Amino acid sequence: MKLCFFLLICLIPPASAETLSEYQWKRRLLVVTQSNNDLAAKLEAARSELSERDLEVFILSGPVGLGKSPAPKLAEELRERLRVKRDLAEVILLGKDGRTVLRWSAGEFTVTALFDRIDRMPMRRREMEGK
Repeated sequence: MKLCFFLLICLIPPASAETLSEYQWKRRLLVVTQSNNDLAAKLEAARSELSERDLEVFILSGPVGLGKSPAPKLAEELRERLRVKRDLAEVILLGKDGRTVLRWSAGEFTVTALFDRIDRMPMRRREMEGK
């Protein structure tokens, strides 16, 4: 009986966050409104640095690659809150406090600029001092 219960628990997929508030104070978010293969490759190459900075990548449209497609409810919340224009390719950084930190057009975005911006954040500086 205990074995059956254990197996049932193991088969239940983990709940995914359905709202922005579930990420607040836990993860920084990088929202890509329209991905392309070049952008996906840039993010994939920086996988460990993204993880080190507690960064969750959400792709609203296009190739997912390293990121993931948010649940429908969360995707709609992101589009609404960030005032995403469906025809504009942007990369948007949200801090752990939930505030929009910076927006780039997809063509202007660089991983170096992303990391420079995150590493200047007071919360990130405290994280680095604690290591």
